[in-house]
Amino acid sequence: MRVHVAYEQDGSIVALAEIEENPTGGIACRPLPGVGQSVAEAEVPGEFTDLPLSQLLKNLRVSERPERVQLIST
Repeated sequence: MRVHVAYEQDGSIVALAEIEENPTGGIACRPLPGVGQSVAEAEVPGEFTDLPLSQLLKNLRVSERPERVQLIST
């Protein structure tokens, strides 16, 4: 599962939106970052894909790698 994730500089997640196929080709929902926050696309680790988004907020954080943003367990 791929998500758009808005997050703080310390890696804490403030908002998530699942990226779903849209027949019109547009994006259905994307969180907007607040002041000092960033937004990116990331893959949810396999062991977390069955959890609702509200649980992902509690169980994951963002790790910024030079080549990509990655979601990791807290």
